Amino acid sequence: MPYIIMKRNDIPDGILQVLDMEPNTSQRNYTLDPPGQTKYVNAAKNDTVVTTTLGGGEEVMHRAANGLAAWIITNLNDGTGAAATGTFTITFATPIIAGDTVTVGPQLFTAVAGARTPGSNDFSIASGTDPGIATDLAAAINDPLNGGGTLSTLVTAVPAAAVVTITANMDGAAGNLVLATSNAGGFAPVGMAGGVDAGPLTAADANAGADAVLVLYAFGDLTAAAGVLDLAAINGALVGGAAITAAQLPSVLNLLAGAKYQTPRGVQIDDGAGVWDVQPPVGAEGGPGFVAGSNRALFLNDGLPLSFVMGDLEEFTDSAFVYAGVPGDPNGEAVVVYNDDGTFFTP
Repeated sequence: MPYIIMKRNDIPDGILQVLDMEPNTSQRNYTLDPPGQTKYVNAAKNDTVVTTTLGGGEEVMHRAANGLAAWIITNLNDGTGAAATGTFTITFATPIIAGDTVTVGPQLFTAVAGARTPGSNDFSIASGTDPGIATDLAAAINDPLNGGGTLSTLVTAVPAAAVVTITANMDGAAGNLVLATSNAGGFAPVGMAGGVDAGPLTAADANAGADAVLVLYAFGDLTAAAGVLDLAAINGALVGGAAITAAQLPSVLNLLAGAKYQTPRGVQIDDGAGVWDVQPPVGAEGGPGFVAGSNRALFLNDGLPLSFVMGDLEEFTDSAFVYAGVPGDPNGEAVVVYNDDGTFFTP
């Protein structure tokens, strides 16, 4: 969905409203029409984040905070984490026989002479070749039907010739799973290692990163032109080793477009051992998260481009927009409209 983001900081919340995008919220057919698009455009919140250290060394939110810096400190770390990896190297001539077992963390797999059966925690040795067995073992590890789907959420296995490389899906020491087998010559495990927990961002880094992101679109600056808010630009603005993923970009754009993100007082950021560990987790009861329904979705129907070219958005995106007698020229537009990837919207 496109994002309408308030650029000026002198327009209070609940003042600027886009009324000409269909369906109109108050006039739509609740049976046939999607959610209404008419909406107030509010500036992004960016409370200053303050943390405090408890007796056990845990770093927690000293006070509640709303907005971008609060999102950053609870969703991003210092980038020092690493994912664990391990391998099995297959040698069928050892020999490998039906009944041999391979264990990956909590899950045991058994070799069978016939075809692998999804959900049965087995893998086939029927190919009689090292690459064939490696391929089938990797498929068993990745199969969400095996082990109740738990293992496939923890690791991903990739076969290459006779070697199966297993990589944890998330950074951290918890990914250093034990790899074992009943046939060391046939499967030659090298246990998972290299998983490192990331450290937390400091409050200063979260605040500085948030301020730098606001500068990207010249929030509150009537003389500077807005820049793009794509993945590269945002990551270039963040500090302390923080970086967002492509999957997190919509959350940042949604927040800048006025969605409310709240982090309560007392939420843990650091577990006391220098490990980034948000507790309660994001989205959990009592934890940080977005307020449901705090920002309305926009749709690429005729309403948005028409408003942009000859309606409310045309006026609000004019660099000479005047609010409360304050002219905006040369860069005083009230809002900037962005595409899903953070580039500028054009109809």
